[in-house]
Amino acid sequence: MKPMRCIYCLNEKSSEAFTKVEHVLPQAFGLFQNNFTLNGIVCDECNQFFGDNLEIDLGRDTVEGISRYEHGVRSPKDFKSLGKRSRLQHKKIAEGVLKGAFIYLSYSQELNQVTPKPLPQVGFQNKNSSDYLYFLLDNIPDKTELENQGLDCVTDVRAFGDDFKAIEQALAEKGIFPEFQKEIPVPEIKSGKLLVEYEASIDSIIRRSIAKIAFNYLAYWQGAEFVLQEIFNPIRFYIRNGEREENNLFVIIRTESILKDEASQELRRLAHVVTVNWAQNGISIVSQVSLMNFLSYTVQLAKNYPRQIPNLRKGHFFNLGDHKIYELMAL
Repeated sequence: MKPMRCIYCLNEKSSEAFTKVEHVLPQAFGLFQNNFTLNGIVCDECNQFFGDNLEIDLGRDTVEGISRYEHGVRSPKDFKSLGKRSRLQHKKIAEGVLKGAFIYLSYSQELNQVTPKPLPQVGFQNKNSSDYLYFLLDNIPDKTELENQGLDCVTDVRAFGDDFKAIEQALAEKGIFPEFQKEIPVPEIKSGKLLVEYEASIDSIIRRSIAKIAFNYLAYWQGAEFVLQEIFNPIRFYIRNGEREENNLFVIIRTESILKDEASQELRRLAHVVTVNWAQNGISIVSQVSLMNFLSYTVQLAKNYPRQIPNLRKGHFFNLGDHKIYELMAL
């Protein structure tokens, strides 16, 4: 029997090494009717590697991954935070009386949803306004610096955290001995959603995860023989091994929607979008990927492809409402 060749590691192996199904879009982001899958072209070793080292972070440690719980793609009780290792740091309440306060996300069994909870921190009021500026305990400035920023570090100081003595000690080390606000209005999570803003880092692991979706999509439509060409080795080895060409950025991040009729965030549909097409230069192959229709990623799959390819242009809309996949039509 002729050995089979993996499109990622390029190793030739027997059919027994190709028992797992590789999904074009990770199953963690939803199951769809007539799902796009790759059979017999991604070896079990690579499939397992991607699940353990790329897709787990894409699902658990990105804004797109977190939003799965809000929109019912995954059950809230399955939520797990990476804590201090998370790429989603400095999560803040973006509205209301606690605007600017740092929070972490946790599963609430009572509400059966992922809810924000305040981290241990201290808030000081601006003397010229009613706004508060919050600091985590490890980042509290000296008293003089707070005063230079126009912050009142004596009256109505807000404090959050289970260990109040630790908060007092952290303040005392900075020469701050305040009067604490006795009753702090906490948002009623049960009554509605709370707007939260993130500072998120998108590192090589996340970029490689997105690039894998793009490469899988190309392989699904063009076949294994096509993507096994040497011209795809740079993106192949970037995805599998983290290798990259010097000064070559494979994945570019944009905030604009891939879909032309979605001019604003409010108009965006709940879906994933994946496309493949020629780049503007007409000779490079690129893919666009958007998970939860949030950020848009442009992935360079091949530079200066030597010949034209009939029917290269493809695009699909993975609808999270009815779990069907729709082909996109070019405008």
